[in-house]
Amino acid sequence: MERLRLITCINKPKFEGKGVGLALVQTALDRLRQLDVDQVKTLVARNPHWITGGVYFRKGFQVEKTFFKPKGTEPLDLLTLNLKGKQTPITEPATARFAPNVIDSLPVHIVCFGSGQCPFNALVESKLRKALEKFDPRLVVLEVLDSWENCKLARECGAMNSDLLINGRMPFPGPPSQEQIEEEIRKEIERIKALH
Repeated sequence: MERLRLITCINKPKFEGKGVGLALVQTALDRLRQLDVDQVKTLVARNPHWITGGVYFRKGFQVEKTFFKPKGTEPLDLLTLNLKGKQTPITEPATARFAPNVIDSLPVHIVCFGSGQCPFNALVESKLRKALEKFDPRLVVLEVLDSWENCKLARECGAMNSDLLINGRMPFPGPPSQEQIEEEIRKEIERIKALH
């Protein structure tokens, strides 16, 4: 049986251009080889806050599938690397496009995708919880989901670690500030009230 592992999140916020990202990825791959893993995958955004695909490509990863999220935010690339034997070239990666499923009723439903393995996750969730303190709890419902334990839903939403959905929409192209979260929730409450 093939042993598959995921690299969920590698962060290098203060070390741009110094080879730290490449060294972190190499260390992860060395450890996975020691564990006798056959194949490794990772999901990367094209957002400069993260280790982007370029670092992984230098280690032999290929794009297996590209996910296009709603509202024109940057796509997500599912990368794959065979750690044993020859890598089969992927000439045409598959694509998936996600459409928002907007809810037109109160309370506003917020889904926060995250992972305990992602350093940004705790920061985004903390900002989200502080933003929610500004609203009547009858108007906003929060659901926190682990992206890897809820893979199917995360894929359907085009979500990855630290992504927020507000009534089915993903309004932020990157990690938002508390003020941005508050403003989006306020706009969503006003939008729904105007419908009824």
